[in-house]
Amino acid sequence: MQPDHTIHRTPSFSVLSEDQLKAIHSASLEVLERTGVDVYHEQARNLLQDAGCRVQGKRVRYPAALVDECIRSAPSRVVIWNRRGQRAMVLEGSRSYFGMGSDTLYTYDPYTRELKRAAALDVARTAVIADKLEHIDYLMSLGIVYDVPQTVNDLVQFQQMVENSSKPICFTAHHRRNLLHILDMAAAVAGGHDELRARPFVIHYSEPNSPLMLAEEATDKLLLCAEMNIPLLFTPGSMTGGTAPVTRAGAVVISNAESLSGLVLHQIKSKGAPIISGGNSMVMDLMTSICSYGAPEFQLAIAAYTELYHYYKIPVWGFAGCSDAHVLDEQAALEATFSIMMNAMAGTNLIHDVGYLSNGLCGSCELVLLSDEIIGMVKRMLQGISVDPESLAVEAIDRVGPGGHFLTDEHTLTHFRSEFWRPKLLNRDPLEIWQSRGSVPLRERLNQRVKEILETHRAEDLAAEVKNRLAGIIHEAESEADNR
Repeated sequence: MQPDHTIHRTPSFSVLSEDQLKAIHSASLEVLERTGVDVYHEQARNLLQDAGCRVQGKRVRYPAALVDECIRSAPSRVVIWNRRGQRAMVLEGSRSYFGMGSDTLYTYDPYTRELKRAAALDVARTAVIADKLEHIDYLMSLGIVYDVPQTVNDLVQFQQMVENSSKPICFTAHHRRNLLHILDMAAAVAGGHDELRARPFVIHYSEPNSPLMLAEEATDKLLLCAEMNIPLLFTPGSMTGGTAPVTRAGAVVISNAESLSGLVLHQIKSKGAPIISGGNSMVMDLMTSICSYGAPEFQLAIAAYTELYHYYKIPVWGFAGCSDAHVLDEQAALEATFSIMMNAMAGTNLIHDVGYLSNGLCGSCELVLLSDEIIGMVKRMLQGISVDPESLAVEAIDRVGPGGHFLTDEHTLTHFRSEFWRPKLLNRDPLEIWQSRGSVPLRERLNQRVKEILETHRAEDLAAEVKNRLAGIIHEAESEADNR
């Protein structure tokens, strides 16, 4: 018996004390109650006023008691399925899941290696890559499709993802009408809207405008997701020094107030409806005016949001596997590794933007593949060190004794597979063997592997009638847009 024996297996870190978390929460409540938020949606203002908010024109001020009540009513656990009807992600506590980012303007073609505008084929390719990779848990489009009518390109992006991967999908929609069309597409895959609500494999992404605004279209989509009980991801996209204060704490406060303004409305509309929240305080580089994905202060803020939403017991959103580099180079690898490590150590739940280059303007299948390798390495690190009688290996040490070796000992044979992480793409060959195999650098191996996956991997196919229904919905939406 070991009284007061402490087991600490998973490495972790924190950036805020409980007193600091309370101070940030209190400051967020003060912003909502004192300054308020401009709400550009009449129905939303009426709902908020009926719930006890003070409404003057478009300005809405939220009482602290209402905000706290809605934080408590939001679910602490959001379960996401895949399109096969299997449980895929349980967003709660410190469980972390990784996926690509959405809606980049450009992409690198894996065959020509050229930078180009993203097309439907590129979204399909990234979906195939993500479907194959072990540590990519869900999809986003990693491209804004330009080669179809822009009124329905969000529907086409969803079509390319759902037809080329069975993994969960986080998607964007232009407005309420297209959100309804995409949910009809998801229901066609799931077997109906009731099945989609019971086992959702989709998450809709929307956001408030910074600073402190709920736009009409974003609010429309928020209310629809609440009404239909579809998981909603609702987080702001502020820029420190631009649309948010330049200090980390001030940026967290204003972004948190923006997130909570939407969360309150969402829970008023449908108490207990699933929502993932958090914040996004991008660092605006005041020398270049870019929003930096590689800035260490950005990852500090994500860690702070993570701790704050763990404090609220609400699933939280993060950013990793992304870089300010314009090509897949040493900078991209460094920044992707740093962000993946920070998010995983913080215990962020739904982590996106894997594969982003050029401050979020460009997608790279090779960076998605490299990040998958990095995530595997980080997951092994987070397993920590098990300290128990078997792992302490006293019996094995006594059995081998002075001058022996453990290579063929039964303890080694039992544990070496579970103890050691093996890379799939990083080099561990001796120098001579690496040279004899052509001295191929990592970026070339990544490109070769991307093309190999694209040429050999296929997701489980959808039934022909389902594919026809998806194409039909897109055609209906295009005709509807043409007639408006």
